Amino acid sequence: MNQDTYVTTLLNQLKPIYGIQESEAMGRILLDHLERKHRLPLDRTMEWSTELTNIATHLLDEIISGIPIQYVLKEAWFDDRCFFVDPSVLIPRPETEELLDWIRKDIGATAASLQIFEIGTGSGILAVSLKRAFKNAVVRAIDVSEPALNIARSNATRFEAEIAFQQIDFTDKKNWSAIEPVDILVSNPPYIGLEEKNTLPKNVLEQEPWLALFVEGDDPLLFYRLIAAFGKQKLSEQGKIFVEMHEDRADETQVLFESTGYLTEIRTDMQGKKRMLKAVHKP
Repeated sequence: MNQDTYVTTLLNQLKPIYGIQESEAMGRILLDHLERKHRLPLDRTMEWSTELTNIATHLLDEIISGIPIQYVLKEAWFDDRCFFVDPSVLIPRPETEELLDWIRKDIGATAASLQIFEIGTGSGILAVSLKRAFKNAVVRAIDVSEPALNIARSNATRFEAEIAFQQIDFTDKKNWSAIEPVDILVSNPPYIGLEEKNTLPKNVLEQEPWLALFVEGDDPLLFYRLIAAFGKQKLSEQGKIFVEMHEDRADETQVLFESTGYLTEIRTDMQGKKRMLKAVHKP
């Protein structure tokens, strides 16, 4: 096997499952991974070693089986950095990168002395990216999942980002007393009701952590109610909240924050969906 025959095999096997565009994207990701990790020959026609052939075939077989490519490779790109991921954390989404870009542009140079706090850090991509962008800011992040926090700590170490991680169940308000006041609060909380699980793609439903996707109980806006209440206690006078949200509940989420005493702004993602919200205290 060589690179040309591998790409042909890959496309033939993935196209019926994922379509041509996604299959070609996966092919580029796989080849990049093999080049970085396993010394892929530069010559596309050079025959691969038995070891490289076995590795490449195994990776393709796992993807064909339905495992997301990010979990197969144990890595995902975000903000031009390659983060470590596994099934204990969500796979980074493009809209999260859009949220990051909004935060960076909005807070600008004022971040030097700010206290940044993330609720539900998962793989730590936002916390790490914000710390890398604003090196003098104090960044803290929490998650209820210890396996997720282990991934986040690993990514912080990888990118030399000093972040204080802590395992906290944010839904238990008794735990809020242990959290210091914050200037910038960011979160991509669970916002899907369990009754909606059949609306998700099979690979998401079967592979990604339910703890990070679904809200227990009958209130899909639970985390936003908690974040709004938490902000009234812990957000500084000029502080800002940035959250991702379900596009179908964007208006409800906005009403929730405004009825709690915030001014809000909604941003759409690249597909025109209402996916991001900023909230600040009313004057």
